[in-house]
Amino acid sequence: MTDTRLNRKEATGSLYVFFQSADYPLSPSYITFDTDAMAWGDPVTLPAMLLHDKEDIFYNSSPRAIYWNSQIYIFGRGPDNHVAVMTMTLDGATSDPVTLNDQTCTAVTPYIWNNNLYIFYAGVGSSNPLCCTQYDANLKMVTYWVASNSQSTDPVSFVPTDSNGGGVVVYNSGSNLYQVNFSMSTGFSSNSATLPIKINFGTSYITIPGDPGADADMGGDYVLFRDIASSYVSCFGIMDDNPNHNSSVFQIEGISADADLSAVLFYGDGKSADIAIFYVDDLQLKVSGIHVTPNYNDNNNIFWADFNIKIIQPTGVAMPDVNCSPCALVIS
Repeated sequence: MTDTRLNRKEATGSLYVFFQSADYPLSPSYITFDTDAMAWGDPVTLPAMLLHDKEDIFYNSSPRAIYWNSQIYIFGRGPDNHVAVMTMTLDGATSDPVTLNDQTCTAVTPYIWNNNLYIFYAGVGSSNPLCCTQYDANLKMVTYWVASNSQSTDPVSFVPTDSNGGGVVVYNSGSNLYQVNFSMSTGFSSNSATLPIKINFGTSYITIPGDPGADADMGGDYVLFRDIASSYVSCFGIMDDNPNHNSSVFQIEGISADADLSAVLFYGDGKSADIAIFYVDDLQLKVSGIHVTPNYNDNNNIFWADFNIKIIQPTGVAMPDVNCSPCALVIS
């Protein structure tokens, strides 16, 4: 039988999950995991920040959050498409929201590098180009970039690939998954590459520590998505730390997701890892605890990781529609 509880090892650190709730969809809400009671706390809504209303029958304004300079920064797509941001301390005190110049058609992806904030998003307009804006620690705009040949109407993922500010932006366009190179100093490259994946929502990624000296090294960056052929969550190792390995797409059967998902790492020693995937299933916010181990096929030089579901747990949160997605944040 599947265990339905998180344990203390899996709940190390402060765990926050941000979302739009069915009761208050026009403002961000969040829950935290109480490691003493080993239970989820009651939802808290932040009414000072207003999110974009429905378009047709769906919301497309899920909040996102990062931890930076000892505060949680919460981002949302505002009523006029501008990106809004507010801060929250760990004791729950919040600032007034600030409206940025960026305009987006969906949820944004914040990333911190060299103590600067980079916001990746799909822009507004007829082509919905991929965009990125750089801000300093005072939220003063430094510069911005617009991709010339990459566009999407779904949330994107930024996957760092080196310590010098290089990476790839992974995005969905027309049910195909693409990646385009990005540099923190020069912005988007002009060409994108198609990945062997068909999806119908945006993506999330997680970095899992590995052991580069092992044949079955599972270390690398994994893109998680909902497979277009089924409702199951699937995974693709986009950046395997071992150049001799080829990654493949595989399903995590047992996790059925309505929309985008969010994954966090609790533990990883290079030989195994424990992660949690937060997702929406039948309009309920759920979490699945997963134990990850390496696997390797010598005959075909195919590398992958085994994702073994340990727990599936409802959080008690109802979501407003299938287009709303959570954002999990671990502060250790």
